[in-house]
Amino acid sequence: MRHTLSVAVGFPLLATAAVALAALAWRDRFPAGVASHVGPGGVVDGVASAGAFAATALAVGAGLTLLWGLLARNVRRNPVGLRVVAAAATGSAALLAAGPGALLVTSLDRGTLLGGPAPGWLLPLLLVALGGGSPLGGPSRGAPPRPRPGSPHRRTHPGSSCRRGPGPCGRARSWRRRCWPVPWRWPGWASR
Repeated sequence: MRHTLSVAVGFPLLATAAVALAALAWRDRFPAGVASHVGPGGVVDGVASAGAFAATALAVGAGLTLLWGLLARNVRRNPVGLRVVAAAATGSAALLAAGPGALLVTSLDRGTLLGGPAPGWLLPLLLVALGGGSPLGGPSRGAPPRPRPGSPHRRTHPGSSCRRGPGPCGRARSWRRRCWPVPWRWPGWASR
């Protein structure tokens, strides 16, 4: 699952790198620039140069890769959480490939873009990409594995030798190696 997750987390960067390479390869075919934003009325209201479009795509892809990587690191012990992160990373990669890719294709060889209509199939394409890309990243592999008998259910500090159950001073064990009272409880502890 770890290797699959590493690939899934890197998908947004791969998708936006492909879009950036396409934008730079076709930069001579964008006389009016590349449509970079479509307003609520379905009208193109933002235009960028091919270089700026590619740089923005790479920045968004790198940011999402970092975000999904940090989230995957945070839920690394939870198999269900890892599946959700993989599904979200793959879905965002499909969305980042479909949306900017469609804007690139519709901007080819057009004299004017600003104020012109965007293709009517752009929003359905984005919904299909998001809906189709997300299940690819988080396939159900059955129930999450159960802990082995006798293994602690809670994680302890890596360097500690603590086990479950009461410690030598009668309190529950924690990640601390020594069983000393917490400093803010010393006045109450000293009065016992």
